[in-house]
Amino acid sequence: MVAAALLALTAAIAYFWPPVPWSLAVTGPVVAQGLHDGLQTRRTILRNFPVLGRLRYALEAIRPEIQQYFIESNVDAFPIERELRSLVYQRAKGELETRPFGTQRDVYKPGYEWASHALAETAPLAEEPRLLVGPGCAKPYSASRLNISAMSFGSLSPTAVQALNRGALLGGFAHNTGEGGISPHHLQVGDLIWQVGTGYFGCRSSDGGFDEEKFAANVGWETVRMVELKLSQGAKPGHGGVLPAAKVSPEIASIRGVPVHQTVLSPPRHSAFRTPIEMMHFVARLRDRIRIFASGKIITGFHMVRALALGADACNSARGMMLAIGCIQSLRCNNDTCPTGVATQNPALYKGLVVAEKDQRVARFHKATIHSLLELLAAMGVSGPDAVTPNLIFRRMDDMRILTFAELNLFLEPRCQVDGADVPGFWRGAWDRARADTFAT
Repeated sequence: MVAAALLALTAAIAYFWPPVPWSLAVTGPVVAQGLHDGLQTRRTILRNFPVLGRLRYALEAIRPEIQQYFIESNVDAFPIERELRSLVYQRAKGELETRPFGTQRDVYKPGYEWASHALAETAPLAEEPRLLVGPGCAKPYSASRLNISAMSFGSLSPTAVQALNRGALLGGFAHNTGEGGISPHHLQVGDLIWQVGTGYFGCRSSDGGFDEEKFAANVGWETVRMVELKLSQGAKPGHGGVLPAAKVSPEIASIRGVPVHQTVLSPPRHSAFRTPIEMMHFVARLRDRIRIFASGKIITGFHMVRALALGADACNSARGMMLAIGCIQSLRCNNDTCPTGVATQNPALYKGLVVAEKDQRVARFHKATIHSLLELLAAMGVSGPDAVTPNLIFRRMDDMRILTFAELNLFLEPRCQVDGADVPGFWRGAWDRARADTFAT
């Protein structure tokens, strides 16, 4: 009734004032939207404030961008602070990365960490000391100390995966496939770490279990240099990983062996083994040499030194590498609308990511970060990554107290858990509860 009356009134006015029909091109849609908002019953704000209330939802949609560009400081962390993002961008582009007037961080704030500085003169190593993985195996691998962490094709776009893999080739380091299997986009001749997760994508049987024949076929690729067994879902413990249906294209479905356009769940636990002993037998079926690769916001040389001090042999970076290929942390990874083409399967978006440009950025970021690591090692007066010890990293506890990592953490002696005789402190209780026949405690 209201709409009919409004149209009748408009027609009458148009009869006496001809310009009115032209104005309807602008006012008509607004009036129609206002009527719709005022009559709908789902949203109170729109019902009480037709049209104007939509401004609230528009601002909410761009809240992450407003927060990132206009509100947060250089050292706010959500989830990667601007200072570190800028550092990655500058290294990836080969630009000047120095900071005027020193650090912006509060060095007296509890939690601030730094490495020791040696007065003895030590020249930085001329080349990166590589890590030999799998000595005694048929094809041992000499790995970089910094590699691309696990990010699956499906979560990342085709062009993003290609840029990362070609960057790994240019820089001489390895690219972890993530648990989504080995896609054609991974086969740009860069070295691969094939991650086998709970979904067994790439070595998956028709019922979702582990297929040893498919595993043997894929592990035979020349570029597959290492195999990583993903024990559980760190991002969604107890629930498993999720690839939204919108991202499950026919290509991804074929690679993973799953239905097209259906949400893909990676189980929270493995079906190939149920107990610690069964897990060890399963690992024995894949490779019998293990190295520790640490990840988790590894972006700078100091992050690497910190991980090495805690026992890592090498490091992996995911978000650092994503930033290197253009990620702007828009927080659109889960809805297939990533504006930079990094985390989307929409061709209109990912075709904007130019592989021939971004692979160079990945290689430059890696090279600059390794250079930073070697400079830090020289400043600390150590001979190489394997010589970094926990007593060389410090953390401020309060205004007057500073502890080293050696004092903060309880470290186990080699082989002390083999017979349990010398397991100290906190680890004693865990040892007493551990069972070879179950993961439950």
